[in-house]
Amino acid sequence: MRLEALQGDVSDEPAYNNPMPDTSTSPPLAYDWVIQDVTVYDPASRQILEHHDIATRGPNIADIAPTGTLNLGDAHILDGRGQVALPGLINCHAHSAMTLFRGVAEDVDVMTWFNDIIWKLETNLSPEDVYWGAK
Repeated sequence: MRLEALQGDVSDEPAYNNPMPDTSTSPPLAYDWVIQDVTVYDPASRQILEHHDIATRGPNIADIAPTGTLNLGDAHILDGRGQVALPGLINCHAHSAMTLFRGVAEDVDVMTWFNDIIWKLETNLSPEDVYWGAK
């Protein structure tokens, strides 16, 4: 199973900063999946958390805690040893509109392609051209 399948909703506050419920008098919370003993990168604190478990409930991350501290119940277990869990990366810089130039001047060297052809074409793009190129 790919880890992307376990991604939940993104919120401003990581799930592991939420207070843990008092489970001493209530039944244990059921988890669907637990990735055990994984190294977690926490972007909020910029810390690397070694030997942690990531528990999911439905499509959401329910808990992140040191390995061995969660009540796993009947959760499906994934071995996370030697693996790193980190948030998905977002490409904030793309050339989507350049699909308009796909196949243009494929028979020239890269410097000619950039300097003599593509950059000249790009300077003439209108906002509407960019919109339709990225669509």
